[in-house]
Amino acid sequence: MKKATIPLYALLFALISCKNDDNNNTPSTVLEGNWKLVQISGGITGNIENFTPGSVLWNFDESETQVTVTNNAQSGSGGLPSGTYEYSEQAEPGICNNFIYVAADEYNVDMGCTTIANDSLTFNNGYADGQTYLFVR
Repeated sequence: MKKATIPLYALLFALISCKNDDNNNTPSTVLEGNWKLVQISGGITGNIENFTPGSVLWNFDESETQVTVTNNAQSGSGGLPSGTYEYSEQAEPGICNNFIYVAADEYNVDMGCTTIANDSLTFNNGYADGQTYLFVR
């Protein structure tokens, strides 16, 4: 009886320890890759600006700490103009641990605290009468 349980444990261990790494197309992190801007809201006036998904794209390259913006918005600002920008993520004591700054026009644009849930990305700078950016994959 004992001889039969040893191979069974070995088989069970082998099955549990297997790792499926067939999906090599997933980004290295959740921020990495393409995001479609769908809404900018907030500010002092509380405006809400909606965008057709795909009219404003942000592509994050974490290895280069750059974001490439393609802004083809038909109306409104659409946030940053098209271009490639350096970005950084750092903690802001008392605010959040994942605050994003984008270097544009010789100064940093405070995008705000980053929240990633499922296939949505939010930059929230509303705590200081800033804007909230909502993206989808």
